[in-house]
Amino acid sequence: MFSARSLVLFALVCVLALPFLVRSLVEGRRATVLRPDPNAKTLIIVTPHVEQIRDEFAVGFDRWHRRAHGSGARIDWRAPGGTTEIIKLLQSQFTAAANRFLEQTRRDNPAALLDPAFSLDAGFTTGVIPVDLVFGGGSFDHGRLKDPRNVAVLFPPTAAPGPTKAKVLLAAPIDFDRLATLESVTLDARLDGSTSPLRLQVPRVAAGGSFDALLPLKADPKAAVELTLELAKSQRVFRVAMSTPAGFTQPQLDEWLGENKIGSEQLYDPQQYWIGAALSGFGIVYNTEVLEELGRPIPQSFAELGHPAFIGKLGLADPRQSGSVATAYDSILNKEGWDKGWRILREMSANARYFSSSSTQPPMDVSQGEAAAGVAIDFYGRGQAQSLEVLGSLGFAAHAARVGYIDPPGATYIDADPASIIRGGPQPELAKRFIEFYLTHEGQALWQFPPRSSARGINNPKVDGSPDLMGPVQYRLRRMPVRRDMYSLYRDSLADQTNPFDIASDTKRRNWRDGMIVMMGCMGIDTAAELRAAWAALIAARGNTAFPADRLDEMESTFYAMPTHELRGKDGSIKSLLFSEEHYKAISDDAARWRDPIKGPRSKIAYSEFFRAQYRRVVELAQMR
Repeated sequence: MFSARSLVLFALVCVLALPFLVRSLVEGRRATVLRPDPNAKTLIIVTPHVEQIRDEFAVGFDRWHRRAHGSGARIDWRAPGGTTEIIKLLQSQFTAAANRFLEQTRRDNPAALLDPAFSLDAGFTTGVIPVDLVFGGGSFDHGRLKDPRNVAVLFPPTAAPGPTKAKVLLAAPIDFDRLATLESVTLDARLDGSTSPLRLQVPRVAAGGSFDALLPLKADPKAAVELTLELAKSQRVFRVAMSTPAGFTQPQLDEWLGENKIGSEQLYDPQQYWIGAALSGFGIVYNTEVLEELGRPIPQSFAELGHPAFIGKLGLADPRQSGSVATAYDSILNKEGWDKGWRILREMSANARYFSSSSTQPPMDVSQGEAAAGVAIDFYGRGQAQSLEVLGSLGFAAHAARVGYIDPPGATYIDADPASIIRGGPQPELAKRFIEFYLTHEGQALWQFPPRSSARGINNPKVDGSPDLMGPVQYRLRRMPVRRDMYSLYRDSLADQTNPFDIASDTKRRNWRDGMIVMMGCMGIDTAAELRAAWAALIAARGNTAFPADRLDEMESTFYAMPTHELRGKDGSIKSLLFSEEHYKAISDDAARWRDPIKGPRSKIAYSEFFRAQYRRVVELAQMR
């Protein structure tokens, strides 16, 4: 007979072996790997995509490249984390490469550093950056790769001492009331004889120890004044975009993608700095068993996630950590408008069981019954539902319909999931070919067709002019293709019968994303304990018919209140602006303070303290006799 200890060890082995057993049963045998091509070039791709996507696109690209170009192609995948980590990695690589280039320029041609026409672009020749392509992430993050402001390098324009007269303009607002204490200012300086300015970061010592010569700009910030500078003690500001245009012809893009539009968004950057590979939707993943226990129907809108029945039952992710989740919350604001949108986000935050750092956590917890529902990227939600369906088909104790995913009708935000060619990568032509590959029907089929090794996959359509079947080798990826003709030409082969071009919301972006990320952190995450206590008190008061109506009204207005933002005017005066739709433009123009290492934390602390005090006041009002 087995001892109790032996039974425990046996059970543990079964639990550990289960994922491998399921994988082998579901995926079947891997297709025969093509013989390595000694002439194959290697493409270096950094990506947030999961291993399954990486495997399928590596095999598919190699197969396509052999037919289209007569040689194999290898992919060296780098997966440091999400898009936030990827951008930080590239920023460090670009900064280091830029400094090396500038040092070399100072040795070889120092006069170039004083030439306004000189830029960093010439320094990013082929192979300078050890990455060819970023594959995956949202269009917002790929827009950051395009924006040269995200790589700023400071370098002395000359080592020669001595004063230089220049006409200067303010390149960034300054606090004139603190002019005597400012350590540095950013100026556009036009040197003698030059028709174009240099952007300089000028420390006080480089301006003769004083910025008093800038005082006339207090009355007219757009005016120019003469300033004597020591350029050797200043820093020239250089910027460079991390991505570069792909360079396809417009007829090619038209053939692949048609109209550059889905809902209110684009399928590719008009200058081709990024080009969509797939589409990402954002909706609700839910657990039917937990919903039944709570007495709630399947939610049809994000607003329903604010129902009191969901207190402690929502799985949400932190928008400060996940760019995709930030896009989802931003889409709620865009669709619902300022007042209703913030109300929904606050109530969802109050119901949150947690805020995870990863967008993959909520769908997993929903599938395990740890949460009733959560906001999810479509393929994560559908993927969890698919996993339980597979387990159920294998006879394990799982119900196929336990987990589901819904795109809220009329509120589904669809975003392109692109790739960007990186400036200075070692294989720019191969990177362009990879984009060409994933825009073919063959490449798009990887996202949605059943695996070729599965019972259904053996009937997949064939690649044009080839006996090869289209589709992945062994993984169901459950992503939405970016080519709109896939939904008409191959509808019967798609795993999901949803056409994103039909359901995409046409609500335009309102450009509230930066403020949303900051306020979600201060309103619902950093003050989570106080928020939950206030929410519980408010719900109880709403349900008490004897509760004084005037006090309930005060609790409501206190709970949903927004903070003020301290804004310094051009004349040095300080205004307290309510964080409202009316004032958001002025506040967002001052939003650099949110990213400032000193001003940013101060502003966020002030917001958090405001919310904390408001929530405590709600509880106090509830407890008054």
